Amino acid sequence: MPVSISGLSSDIDTQGIVNKLVEVERRPIERLQYEKQEKEYQKKTWNQLKEKLKKFDTTLQKLYGHNRIFRKRKFISDSEEYFTALAKDNADKGEHKIQVDQLAAAHKITTDQIPADKQLSGSTFSIQIGKDTVKIDNFKNGGTIEKLIEVLQNDADTIVKIQKVKSDENNIILSIESKKTGRLNDIKLSPETASDNKLFDELGLFRTEEPIALHFDFNNKTPQQLKFDDNGFNNTPALLIQKKSPSALSINKKISEGSLDFMYKSVSPPAVDISGNLIKKRSIDEVTIKDVTILGADLILNKIKEVETVDKGEAQLQIELENNDMITIDLPASGNWAQIKKELDRDSGIKNLTFINNSEDHYLVDDIRIFEKETDKTAYKNVVTEPQDAKLKMDGVELTRDRNNNLEDVIDGANLNLHKKTPEEVKVAISEDKEEIEKSLMDFIKEYNDVIDFIKKNGKNPQAKKPGEKNLEKGILSNDFSLMNLHSKMRGTVLNSYTTSLGNKLSILAQIGISTGKWGSAWENIQKGLLILDNEKFDLAINSMGDQISEIFGYDANNDKKLDTGVAFTLDNIIQPFINSRGIISGKMDLADALIRSTDKNIERKEKMLETYRRNLEHKFGKMEQGLQQLKASQKTLDNQINTLPGNSPSGKKKEE
Repeated sequence: MPVSISGLSSDIDTQGIVNKLVEVERRPIERLQYEKQEKEYQKKTWNQLKEKLKKFDTTLQKLYGHNRIFRKRKFISDSEEYFTALAKDNADKGEHKIQVDQLAAAHKITTDQIPADKQLSGSTFSIQIGKDTVKIDNFKNGGTIEKLIEVLQNDADTIVKIQKVKSDENNIILSIESKKTGRLNDIKLSPETASDNKLFDELGLFRTEEPIALHFDFNNKTPQQLKFDDNGFNNTPALLIQKKSPSALSINKKISEGSLDFMYKSVSPPAVDISGNLIKKRSIDEVTIKDVTILGADLILNKIKEVETVDKGEAQLQIELENNDMITIDLPASGNWAQIKKELDRDSGIKNLTFINNSEDHYLVDDIRIFEKETDKTAYKNVVTEPQDAKLKMDGVELTRDRNNNLEDVIDGANLNLHKKTPEEVKVAISEDKEEIEKSLMDFIKEYNDVIDFIKKNGKNPQAKKPGEKNLEKGILSNDFSLMNLHSKMRGTVLNSYTTSLGNKLSILAQIGISTGKWGSAWENIQKGLLILDNEKFDLAINSMGDQISEIFGYDANNDKKLDTGVAFTLDNIIQPFINSRGIISGKMDLADALIRSTDKNIERKEKMLETYRRNLEHKFGKMEQGLQQLKASQKTLDNQINTLPGNSPSGKKKEE
C-alpha cells in the first residue's frame, strides 16, 4: 500500500483537517455508545435486583411456605453425652424423661491364635446375621489364615466386619463382628457338610460343652437370708427348705435358651417336744428330754406330740421369668438325692427361683446350675461382646430396641441416638427452635432492607435544583414506574395489619418486635423505611405465643386449607411478577438487550458511513494536493523557460548591456 504524506504540496495538514472533520461526524456515534453502555448498566442493575428479590423470596418461603421455619422443632437436653436427638418438623412440643439402662451391642467373636504359615482345611460354609446370609465357597481348597481373611473381607463384607490381629510376629487372630447390633443379630456359622466343620475346629471357634451361666454349690459362700444344712450333695452345704415355708434365690440372668439342673432330696424334720425344743435321740430305744432319759421312746413321743397320718403335701420350684411368666416344677418326696433337669426354651431371662414347701418334710437342694445354650449345637469359645438390645425407659415405660441410632419410635417426632448409659432419668424437651426462628427473621429484615435500599438508590429521581442546593445524582433506573410501584407496595405491606387466630394480640409485625424504629426514634430514620428487630420484644412474643407467631407471616383466614394473608405471603405475591422467568424484570432485561442490539447495528452503520466520509475527504484533499502539485510543477516549468530566454539570467533577471 502506497504511503502518502499530506501537506507536501500545499504546506497544509490536510490529514489533521480530515481527522477533525471526521471527529465532528463521530459525535452521534459516541452518543449511541454512551446509550449502549447505559442500557448495559441498566440490564446489569435489573439483574442484580432480580437476584436480591429471588434471595428474599427464598427467605419468605421459610417464613410462610410448606417448609417454614416455625414447623421446625428442637430437641433440648443438658445430657448430650448420654443421647442426642433430631426433632422432626411439627413434632409435638413437650417434656419427657429418658433413662438408658443398656446400649445395644454387636456380636463379636475371635479365633484362637493361628500360625501364619499353617495350612487350614478347605471348607464351604454360610454366615448369617439376622435375616441376611452369605455363602463362603471361595475357601473350599483351604489355605493360610491370611487367605481366609481375604476371602471373608471380599465375600462377607456386607454383613460382618473382618479384622486381622497379629498377636505376635508368628501368629494371627481372626476377628468377626456383626455389622448390626441387637440380640437377634448374632453371628451364625453353618458348615455345608459335616466335614466342613474341620476348619472351625482348627480355628478354635467353638467349645464342645454348653457353658454354665450360673452355678450354686454353696461351698464357698451362702446367701445370708437363706438357711443351710451340712448334709449336702457331695458332702457340701445344701439349701434347707423347711416345711411349710418358701425359700427364694434372686437370679436376674438373661439367657436365650438353656436348662436348669439341680439335686434335691426330702428328709424328715427333727423331732421336737410340745414346747418346740429339739429332741435329741440317744438310741433307738431311748430319748433324752431335759436331761431325763426316757426308755420306750416311740410310745412316749406319740404321747408328747401326736404324729399326723394325713397326706404330707407337695413341694414345688417356681421359676419367675423377666417377662413375668411363671414355670412350675413339682418336687415329689425322695429320700435319696434326685436330679431335676428342666429345658428353658423361652426367650426371656430368669428373674427368681422360689422353692415352696407345702409338705411336712424338709427339703435339701444343692448344685443348682443354669446352662446357657447357643442356637448352634456348640457355643463360641472366644466371645468379645455378646449381642444385646438397647434397654431404656421413656416416661417410665420400659423399651428395648436392636440398635442405638436413629430410633424413630421412642419419642414421637424425634430420631433418638443413644451414646452411653445414664445414671438416672434425664429430662428432655421438644420445642420450637427459637434460635433458627430469630435467625430467619434477621435474614428477612436484612434482605428486605437490602432490596428497599437498592431500589431507592438506583431509582432515585432528583428534584429540580434550588439555589445553594447540591445537585443529587440520578439513579440508573430513575423514573421507572414499575420499580417505584414495587418499592411502595413492599413498604406498605410490612406496615399493614393482618388477620390471625390471636386477633388483636397478633396483627402487626411490631407486636413481635419488627418495626421501622422504636417509639421516639428520629423521623429521618423511620422515613427510610428500613426494618429493625427488637430482640427483647421478640423473646417475649415467642415465649407467650410460641410458633403461633408464624400466622403474622402466613395464615388461612377463610379456612379453605390455603394461606391467603400474612406479611410473607403478601410480599411473595408482590415480588413474584418481578422474578418469574417471563416476569417484569426479565422483560426489562430483554428490552435492554433489544435496544443494545439495535444500537450496535446503528453504530455499525454509522461507522461505515463515517469511514466512507473519511475516504471521500481524503480523496478530495488528495485531489487538491495533486492539483497543487501540478500547478507547482507547471510554475517551475514556466520559470525554467523564462530563465532560458535571451537577456535573462538563470536567476530570471535581464542581462545588463
